[in-house]
Amino acid sequence: MGQTGQKRKFICGLLRLLFDLSNRFFCRESVSKLKDMDNWNISRNSTTNSTESQVPRQNEVAQPLSTVDIIIFTICFFGFVSNIFVIAIIAIYVPMHKQSTNVFIVNQSIIDASVAVFLFLTTKFNIASWELMAGNLADEVLCKLWYSQVLLWSMMTSTAHGVVAVTFDRFLAVVYPIWYKTKYSGSKIMVGITITLTWTIAPIFNLAFTIPTTGVSSHKCNTISFWPNDTIQVAVGVLNNAIQYLLPLCLIVYGYSKMAFVLHRRAKIAQKPAGGGSRNDNKDGAGKATNHKENGSMSRAKSNVLKTMALVAFFFVFCWTPNQIYYLTYIAGYPLDFSGDFYNFTVILLFVNCCVNPVIYCIKYEQFKRGVMWVLCREKVGTSDKAT
Repeated sequence: MGQTGQKRKFICGLLRLLFDLSNRFFCRESVSKLKDMDNWNISRNSTTNSTESQVPRQNEVAQPLSTVDIIIFTICFFGFVSNIFVIAIIAIYVPMHKQSTNVFIVNQSIIDASVAVFLFLTTKFNIASWELMAGNLADEVLCKLWYSQVLLWSMMTSTAHGVVAVTFDRFLAVVYPIWYKTKYSGSKIMVGITITLTWTIAPIFNLAFTIPTTGVSSHKCNTISFWPNDTIQVAVGVLNNAIQYLLPLCLIVYGYSKMAFVLHRRAKIAQKPAGGGSRNDNKDGAGKATNHKENGSMSRAKSNVLKTMALVAFFFVFCWTPNQIYYLTYIAGYPLDFSGDFYNFTVILLFVNCCVNPVIYCIKYEQFKRGVMWVLCREKVGTSDKAT
């Protein structure tokens, strides 16, 4: 009975906490203002600044949506719908189930759709103007897990790691094709471990430094503000930047550089003239021509997949680099304006990355385009759906 009573007490306490949180989200009389864009990224990328909430004013009224809000909501809508569309096409079009690369594309689309959801929720349900109480469990949870935006930025970092996972898959397929075919692409365990890492590294790291350094003080939520000393603060800032950008960037650049070198070397070998022919060559001419045609078809399919994934990696670098350079400049000690138009542009560009990949697949990825035509029109386009 003792254990049953403790379990019941725990469940009741958890339900009370959930009800308290839901009441705070949906039953407030005053309507909080939507967050200004200049506060979007400081909570994650500026470990030396604190973003504080304000005590709500009496008779506060809702403000009309700003241009930035409209852009953010547009990104959320398109990012969620387009990535769900990608997941649906790959799930329905059976020939796409044969390639491990498509598993990583689905994983990337799930992460990007999650970013769109968290971006919408953190914009719509902002607690910046709420009066919070220090020591209150519900308020502390809201401050540490919601106002700090740790879930949103964990998913953003997972996006970077998802691109690395796709690069890793293509790297093995090109540089170590035999090992890739026999040991990796057909192994659910190996592929599962790779995908699991994309979902776990970022949240674990972000939660590890956000929760201890975020809390309620003087009725305000102070995000990433309580540090033992300045040295640890700067070190965590540099490590955060390395995990979410610098390390993925280095792995992507190395991976595609190595692939380009290997493919160039193989192309040179293939162009070397073969030795003198014999009378028996003509007998097998038709068979060789058929094999050559099949190999050429598979080669084009592999090349298309590689180019598509390289384009995904390129747009990741393009969308992330301005904001991360801005942040690295800030860590170096230069005074920067986190409310200016350029900074706001870099943050919006960062979020645009969750919308770009579905467009790339529709324009560049031939197998995905065949899947779209088959699902929407029941029309078969092309015949090359072999493993790549």
